[in-house]
Amino acid sequence: MLSKDVQPIVLCGPSGAGKSTLLKKLFADYPSDYGFSISHTSRKPRPGETDGVHYHYREREEILDMISKGLFIESAEFSGNIYGTSFESVKQILSQGKNVILDIEMQGVKQLQQKMKTQPELIGSKILYIFIAPPSIADLEKRLKGRGTETEESLKQRLETAKGELKWGLEPGNVDYVITNTEVDKAYNELLSEEEKADWNSTDPEHPVNIIPELCSDYYYIAPSGVQKERIEPYHLFILNKEKEVVHSPPKELKFNPSQCTPLFFNAYDMRNAGACIHTHSQNAVMATLLWPGKEFVITHQEMIKGIRKGSTDAYHKYYDKITVPIIENTAEERDLKDRMAQAMKDYPLANAVLVRRHGVYVWGDTWQKVKMKSAGMDPEEIPADSEYAHHHH
Repeated sequence: MLSKDVQPIVLCGPSGAGKSTLLKKLFADYPSDYGFSISHTSRKPRPGETDGVHYHYREREEILDMISKGLFIESAEFSGNIYGTSFESVKQILSQGKNVILDIEMQGVKQLQQKMKTQPELIGSKILYIFIAPPSIADLEKRLKGRGTETEESLKQRLETAKGELKWGLEPGNVDYVITNTEVDKAYNELLSEEEKADWNSTDPEHPVNIIPELCSDYYYIAPSGVQKERIEPYHLFILNKEKEVVHSPPKELKFNPSQCTPLFFNAYDMRNAGACIHTHSQNAVMATLLWPGKEFVITHQEMIKGIRKGSTDAYHKYYDKITVPIIENTAEERDLKDRMAQAMKDYPLANAVLVRRHGVYVWGDTWQKVKMKSAGMDPEEIPADSEYAHHHH
């Protein structure tokens, strides 16, 4: 069984799409991170190719014997030649502590995917499949002719095969990512980006991308008072532990002060188990408290309220529902609002926000993204112009 610590990456696509060029750049830039699994083939070496570098060149009978003994992860035949990936080749890369790159023909990819469904322990880790596509068949033909290694017959066969490969590779669900190689540097940057995405989607519980958020959830992160939130750097934040003790403060020379809203934020954290809380001095929120002189702001039959959760329940408001947001009276100091806000939250258990007269609004939710959308629902000016929400709901 292969190592569970590795992220095997399968690079596939038509011959001539540029896989070898991209891999050459990847290995040159990251020699200690990636290693190439050298395939076996029964075809003869091309000019400039070296045994053990480009392929392991073996006689057809020898490769067939290895396949029959179960020594290959996958194998396929093309143009009368056999290609395959041996377990030994992959293990050699793993022993060096590197991620394994496999350049496999489409037949082999399908074979590997089928094997992984029935024998997931073969690799021991989720495989990332990246399909490299040419801009067009005409462009691919030009590239293959430029090699000078194809006969008229083999060129015709490769182009026919490429059409089937493109159809399969572009079909949703067959691969994880598709990169169209119109220009090498652009395609290379995309390749790095896709591998980075895969890293951030790791399912390994010991991966930093999963450990770090778990550790971070043990702390509260509070923005300082009187700063432009869009320009905040991580070291500007005040960090509090579960006991609400400050364990990190911004550098003294910045002269930042803790937000007076902090006790009110903790109302949301303690009483609603919120993951994030936003306080905004929104003009629209202030106007709402002036136009509604009572103790609550009520809205219904509005597109903007769809999708806002009903308190801590799993239900969400619909167009015809009614949202009620309590309004509390302002005080001279924000920290003195804590008890008033807490009482309003007790009186309105389904509320996701509290309006403060002539002042603004506190909004909370599971994540900062959801809080931003709730805030946007009450204040359309808060919606980023380029957001999907703006495109559909503004």
